[in-house]
Formats: sequence, C-alpha cells, structure tokens
Amino acid sequence: MNENDDKLRALLRQWREIEPRGNFEANVWRRIRQSEASAPSPVGWLEWLWRPAFALTASVAVSVMIGALSGIHTAAARNAALDLPPAHTLTGGYLALTTKGTQR
Repeated sequence: MNENDDKLRALLRQWREIEPRGNFEANVWRRIRQSEASAPSPVGWLEWLWRPAFALTASVAVSVMIGALSGIHTAAARNAALDLPPAHTLTGGYLALTTKGTQR
C-alpha cells in the first residue's frame, strides 16, 4: 500500500494546473446571451407534445370528439332504420317525441 501511495504522491507533484484563457468567463456569458436571443425553431411547438399535461388534455379532447361523432353517427343510423321524417319538420318532431320511449 505504501508503495502505491508514494507513486501517487509523485504523480500529483508533477500535476500542472490548467489555466483558462483570460476572456474565458466573458466568452461563456456572451454565448449564453446569444443562445437566449436566438429565434425559436419553427418546430419548437412540437416540444409541447412531450409535456404530460398537454398530452393528457389532447387525449381527452380527441376521445370526446370521437365519442361525439360516433354518437351522432349512431343516432343518424337509428333514425334511418326507423325511416322517420327529419326532426326539423312538424311531423318529424312529433314522431321523435312520441317514439322516444319505444326506440331500442
């Protein structure tokens, strides 16, 4: 153990510190300011897709739209199967009200 410690100490004595350039800090801050001032990329809005809150909201909105469209389609198919006149006419409105409980 002692032999390894002596080798390590000898290596550490030979160590030279690395000195950064004199304007190193100024260059770093300049690059930070440049990156903040750069224009956003045209596909920057895509990063919203990876945010959990947006993904959840978008999936709920798509689910509601699919449910509403399938309900409209089902209702239209059921009315077509019953061969009723359109509900916006007087006869169709009356039949829609009276046959509401009998449809299944």
